[in-house]
Amino acid sequence: MMLWTKNDPTIEAFPPEKASLSYGLIDQDSPFHSRNFAMIQKAIQKGYKPKPSDCPPLRWTSQYGFIVRSPGKVSIRRSGIDSAAKVISDSHSRYRDIEISGDKLPQSDSGFIASWITGADYFKIQSNLSLLFPTHYHLMQGPPPNSILASEVKLKNVMLGVEYGSAQRVLTIGGVEYFKTELNFIAPIPHHTEVIELDKGDIIGWFIPVMKKKDLILRELQLEHFS
Repeated sequence: MMLWTKNDPTIEAFPPEKASLSYGLIDQDSPFHSRNFAMIQKAIQKGYKPKPSDCPPLRWTSQYGFIVRSPGKVSIRRSGIDSAAKVISDSHSRYRDIEISGDKLPQSDSGFIASWITGADYFKIQSNLSLLFPTHYHLMQGPPPNSILASEVKLKNVMLGVEYGSAQRVLTIGGVEYFKTELNFIAPIPHHTEVIELDKGDIIGWFIPVMKKKDLILRELQLEHFS
């Protein structure tokens, strides 16, 4: 079991939700509802074009893990003014040539939901959520799987990473130890002509617990295993 909590209870946040991405919704008229291979082949010969949703593994993937939504509006662009001085105002924040605006989040570096990462051409979007996951797992965070197929995902180039716990972030609840981490997502700063704009409730990322690296062991199957 995992647990979630708001970082700032006075500010809105969307609870994480089980993924259900549009590319996994199979059409009612799809011949792939049937397991009759001959019927499927006949439909294809008549002109039916298989879609991603016709593939069972893709359908499963579209419903795997959990999605996270933006707690408010986000706008990120290049200002054309490169300055090492941080400018923070009611309407926007600027650092180097990165200009951020939208809805506010007081605990962030910029004062807004999106914030810069010092010295990098990347930004982070904060969900105002923290996740508690069991200490015998790591946590994979990044873009929803196959997000290029999901029309509802605007931000498709979120970076994928694996969050690992530390002793300083262990909480014990009901006799169970959890690692605590904030659900923030990182993406590249847009090009000079591009503006990234997200609305409240837009998908900003995805997560799922995964095995620890030390538990991932791969060996060749030897013939004597069959004897």
